[in-house]
Amino acid sequence: MKFTCLRENLAKSLSVVSKAIPIKSTFPILSNVLISTHNGRIKLSATNTSTSITTYVGASIEEEGTITIPAKMLAEFISNLSSETVSAVLENNVLQVNAGRTKSKFNGVPSDDFPPLPELKNEYLSMELDQKVFSNAVMQVGFSVALDDSRPVFTGIMMSYSDGKLTLVSTDGYRLSERIVSLEPVLAKESREFSVVIPAKTLVEVARTFASSEENIKVYVDEDESLCIFESGDTVISTRLLESSFPDYKAAIPQAGVVTANFASSDLLEAVKLTSVFVKGGSSGALKIAVDPETSLLSVSSAEAEFGHNDTSIPAEIQGESIELFFNFKYLLDFLNNIKYEKLTLVATGPDSACVLRSDEDSEFIYVMVPLQLNS
Repeated sequence: MKFTCLRENLAKSLSVVSKAIPIKSTFPILSNVLISTHNGRIKLSATNTSTSITTYVGASIEEEGTITIPAKMLAEFISNLSSETVSAVLENNVLQVNAGRTKSKFNGVPSDDFPPLPELKNEYLSMELDQKVFSNAVMQVGFSVALDDSRPVFTGIMMSYSDGKLTLVSTDGYRLSERIVSLEPVLAKESREFSVVIPAKTLVEVARTFASSEENIKVYVDEDESLCIFESGDTVISTRLLESSFPDYKAAIPQAGVVTANFASSDLLEAVKLTSVFVKGGSSGALKIAVDPETSLLSVSSAEAEFGHNDTSIPAEIQGESIELFFNFKYLLDFLNNIKYEKLTLVATGPDSACVLRSDEDSEFIYVMVPLQLNS
């Protein structure tokens, strides 16, 4: 193998595929990036066996070949070079890299030892998505997943398609986010119905990787719904799907409430941030939201006085009865930091029942939270 390419392009591509490298692995080969020549380009691939990333780099290819090189080591080296171009020659499983006055040698491992990358058994195009719309949708639900794997399905994001609509849902059992994306007919015409659960870490990485892409994202799902592939531009990301069935979540979404409050999202964010200073170190991390229709105020205060007390009130348009609710401050901050709506609506069904946060600016996104039950 012998090639020359732009250093900047190689550095960016190595950074992309390195995200599939496992932090720890009992298989040393998984710490390597697979480098090969393909149709006049350099092909870079990395995998942790569950998620794989492949991307291509334009290059001048003089000789074909393939090798695996420690990914982090090569990525760090290439990113620190100052030269505009990089040349590489492979001889006896050693990759010699030349850049300006720098000459280096990387000991490689034959590509035969690299695990095979997953392929669709029966490939079909499920849908094509605008990358900005898709990336925003993923980030709106990505924060609601469980952080532990005691219930693996809760570490994933359900992605389903039906009747021209893509639905993304995540939950950790205490909160739930649902985002519906209406697809334009030109993008949905080849799609067929499906429902899969994708590891949240992978789907969030897909959104981040493709956020700056100028091309649509193509989504492929294997016929047996065990593998999903995302493709945009020169990059392909594949992931094994979670086998557990996602719970029927619709029943958990309240359809009506005893009180409705409308307010500015920036006001609530400020109130929650101020109050979180007093509760984040507490045993429950709870803050209290009190809705008072008589004063037209929604107050956010610390539920416990272990470190002091704060009470911040914001103006609100309130319909219904007064109510007090207790929430984990982090659940509110996660939501408020991932939405861009100016106005929000809180719909509460009772002090111990699930409530909804939504915006009239977007009828296709809702956030559901279950209040905490504190001992009085």
